[in-house]
Amino acid sequence: YHTDKDNPHCIMKDEKSIFFGKTQWDVFVCAMAVGKKYNLSKPLKKRSKSIPVANANSEHIVQILSLIFSEDGVELPILQTPDKIKTICEEYANGGVEELIQWHNMGDSLNPWSEYQKELEKCFKLN
Repeated sequence: YHTDKDNPHCIMKDEKSIFFGKTQWDVFVCAMAVGKKYNLSKPLKKRSKSIPVANANSEHIVQILSLIFSEDGVELPILQTPDKIKTICEEYANGGVEELIQWHNMGDSLNPWSEYQKELEKCFKLN
């Protein structure tokens, strides 16, 4: 059972979220990076077609390729298998989005960005 707070779209609709007004692609690539960092690859129960590929911008593509080529043993021929690229990215994003939702739900109502900032600083060692 999922509440609205468990829905990935809630972090895009909440004005207190760092993802407010961002695109699904923005959330996807951030979730993908968090999933990769914490090794949270999680197979999908069913594949969604909710994010149109045409809406991906060049920054999103660079982030996807960066993740793919950071995988052990991945070589240039993977570019010939877009389904494999999609699966790897979706599985990391699937695991990472749960972290993003958790950070969102733990946020301080007076400083909603604090939890994201704290967790992202830990995640990417920004401090």
